[in-house]
Amino acid sequence: MNKVAAVSIFLLLVTGCSFDVKDVPPVNPEMKSELIYTSDLPIRVFTGCGDAAVIVDDGVKYLSSGKTEDISFSVNAVASQIFKIKCIGAKFYICTFSGLFEIDPSQKKINGYFTSNQTVSSDRVNDICGNDDILFAATDNGLTVHTLNPALNIQYEKYKGIRTIDSWYSLDTENSPISDNECLKCELIGNLLCIVTASAVTIYDLDLDTVENYSYGEFFDGFKVTAVHSINGRIFFATYNGLYSYDSSTRSWEDYPSSGMVTDLRIDQLASSGDNLYVMTPSQVYSFNTFSGIFEVIVSLSELPGSSFTSIVSKDDELFLGTSAGLISISGPAGVLNKIWNGCVNEVKIGEGGVLTVISEKEIFIFN
Repeated sequence: MNKVAAVSIFLLLVTGCSFDVKDVPPVNPEMKSELIYTSDLPIRVFTGCGDAAVIVDDGVKYLSSGKTEDISFSVNAVASQIFKIKCIGAKFYICTFSGLFEIDPSQKKINGYFTSNQTVSSDRVNDICGNDDILFAATDNGLTVHTLNPALNIQYEKYKGIRTIDSWYSLDTENSPISDNECLKCELIGNLLCIVTASAVTIYDLDLDTVENYSYGEFFDGFKVTAVHSINGRIFFATYNGLYSYDSSTRSWEDYPSSGMVTDLRIDQLASSGDNLYVMTPSQVYSFNTFSGIFEVIVSLSELPGSSFTSIVSKDDELFLGTSAGLISISGPAGVLNKIWNGCVNEVKIGEGGVLTVISEKEIFIFN
């Protein structure tokens, strides 16, 4: 398997690293790391797609077959203006302050640049999601819909904007039921599109062509959504006030009081395995059983002196926790901690084939 193919989406979440961890077990000798990329400046974004990858550090780099090519001249945005890169339908999509860029790995170049002149609702594209038939771009001036399958055009024709061309449509406050144009995130989960805006969560049912808006004040106790994750038929929304879930079959919401089991509900990230949702907060990592509704603390920051939590993923029955002082695995019913790697981990991901990949401040590793 190509090593780059094992890598998925990575975003730089924190800066500043600490290496003073005193009470964590030593590095696990069974897991070997391999350096696949190094940079002179901090890595902001790393996204793999097939046998290629795009890296954003001081510029935009294209990585394929172990060779790196600088393609910064093709992207009309400086590194700090690139928000996110996603691989959808075997293509890269780069979200920036100055529009949306598309890269086809087979052509190894930018083959699409979309701006507010005729396509996207705004030049500021915050996020993108979709599949082989359709793309959704979250912008600060509404949600843009781009149909890749012409058969879908008839459904979205009523959302045609004044400035957009064929196959590009805009869901905004002027021509659709969406309640907030400032779209920050989007996730396509089955036939449901979840749009996180500055003031609400909007759920668009693609099959029924219906829009429901759920304000932060009414459904999330006034707290903004930090992460979205689907498990066991429910969509979970994380906030700095705990967990909330949405059941699409009944269009009902539920929140989950901690009942004193956890002391920190400021949720930054979510991961899952089986029936368990794993939750990372600034001071605790805990599991939440989606059937029983029971919380259980797995590890607290007090157990890892000199570090802070940065990332969380799960693989089978093992949890991998990135910290500012190293990569840690948590396994077994007793939640045994095992130090895998020393160094600042900004993001960790389970890639294709179950390969564990880590991005540090200026380097990218895979672990076997």
